[in-house]
Amino acid sequence: MKIHCAKSGGFMGRLQSCTLELDELNPSENEAFKEVVKKKDLRDENARDSFVYCFSFEENNIPKEINIEESLIQENMQAFIDKVNSKLT
Repeated sequence: MKIHCAKSGGFMGRLQSCTLELDELNPSENEAFKEVVKKKDLRDENARDSFVYCFSFEENNIPKEINIEESLIQENMQAFIDKVNSKLT
């Protein structure tokens, strides 16, 4: 499964993106991705100049998209977020 990842926002509003394959994730990154998938959008409407991660993928042939505000990333998601950050361009 391809996971399209984007990180946008911050003071300059820069957009970075990458694509990951599910099978390139190690076990802890895979578990962290499963935690991300369990969430719907996690947004803090009061946050300013923060980064937002957007993940799009297909699950059972159904397109899914999840947006997560950086300040709301939970510890159990961090391994996947670290993988994404290492691949962003």
